[in-house]
Amino acid sequence: MTALQLSALRKNRLPYRARRSRHFIFFAQCDLHDFQGGNRVGAESGFWHQIPVAEINHFLPESSPHRPRTLVRLAYDAQGVRGRFEVADQFVRCVRTEYGSEVWKDSCVEFFVEPKAGRGYFNFEFNCGGAFLVNQIVDPTRTPDGFKNFTRLPKTIAGQVEVRASLPHLVEPEIAQPTNWTLEFHIPFGVFEKYLGPLGEVAGQSWRGIFLNVRKKTHIRTGRPGRQ
Repeated sequence: MTALQLSALRKNRLPYRARRSRHFIFFAQCDLHDFQGGNRVGAESGFWHQIPVAEINHFLPESSPHRPRTLVRLAYDAQGVRGRFEVADQFVRCVRTEYGSEVWKDSCVEFFVEPKAGRGYFNFEFNCGGAFLVNQIVDPTRTPDGFKNFTRLPKTIAGQVEVRASLPHLVEPEIAQPTNWTLEFHIPFGVFEKYLGPLGEVAGQSWRGIFLNVRKKTHIRTGRPGRQ
């Protein structure tokens, strides 16, 4: 199999919120293995056992004690990039259900990827119920409106992304006990090409990216870990 290499985004390319969050960031380096089976997201869980796993195990010093174990698997096929997050979590909450909503305030995982150097990166942010947002961020300098140079992908384009979560769309009240959940996604290459032009043959290319497990804001309750 031919690999599409995913190496780490430089820390200074991250948005201020991600760099200064009280939560944690993992800089990943792994292979995306070619898969020709054509399965849709969630159609064949056995497929994922073939894919090497990366673990989110790098933490910011100021992060909270709540550090749920999070595993990530990535692959690609002829149509796009597919991934799977596996989270052993606690204090799980999810109240945002629409595309483009503030999903980072829920129990949330994120995949930032830069297919072409110097053309900006895409921040795919998914809550545990499957709602998500994505921007193309060219200049991550923070402004009152978000970033200095970014484009929110319209729903007509973002809607091509397939997402399947193991939890319901709405998780309220918070699940306080230990809970395992998964989230799978498939991002067609055409989503990237709308903003970057043709990607060409991706086998042998080197992309850059990171994975995150973030919970910016959940149910405020004194003494609970993972709160701000």
